[in-house]
Amino acid sequence: WRLQSSNGFHNNLAAGGRLDFSPAPAAAVELVNRVAQTLGIDHAGFDVAMAGNHPYILEFNRLFGNRGLREQNIRPAELIYAYLRERYSPEFTPPNNSAPPAWPRAG
Repeated sequence: WRLQSSNGFHNNLAAGGRLDFSPAPAAAVELVNRVAQTLGIDHAGFDVAMAGNHPYILEFNRLFGNRGLREQNIRPAELIYAYLRERYSPEFTPPNNSAPPAWPRAG
């Protein structure tokens, strides 16, 4: 959950947004879950704006940054890889029990 920076409408960390690890508003979580299930989305970053108690999805991205998670020592690549292995190929084991492959990043 990211919070707007003090200098305007910027939620990304590079522009001053802040991380908040408290629970996201229940209405936002319910909307995101409903949209994700309806569209068959199992991995995305959702931009949700709260207007009072009502959530609005502004956009969602299948490829999104995770700098804030890495700064909190959370390894999203490893978590995503484990999820995909479990969901789509539980019998698959990487060669030599190696770490997940390094995937190219968008510039």
